Amino acid sequence: MEKFEQYRSDLAERIKEAPKEERKNILEEAQKTDEYLEAREEKKRAAAVRVKRIQEIKTELKENDDNARKNENAAKLEKIEPNDERTWK
Repeated sequence: MEKFEQYRSDLAERIKEAPKEERKNILEEAQKTDEYLEAREEKKRAAAVRVKRIQEIKTELKENDDNARKNENAAKLEKIEPNDERTWK
């Protein structure tokens, strides 16, 4: 588990265990700490990396799909004989 995930998990557990009237104060105090801010930034960076990787995968899949379609169409064209009547329609 990454540092930010552990910190956020521990904080969430602390807030859940606290009496309801104290929860808001615990969160507000935590938000003022460097550790909280660092965890938040680390989470944003991790999310950005995931988004970038997802975009890369989508691009790869699209390229693979485009190449597969080109190969499929090329195979269909190879099957058509030059004198095939479908060629001239």
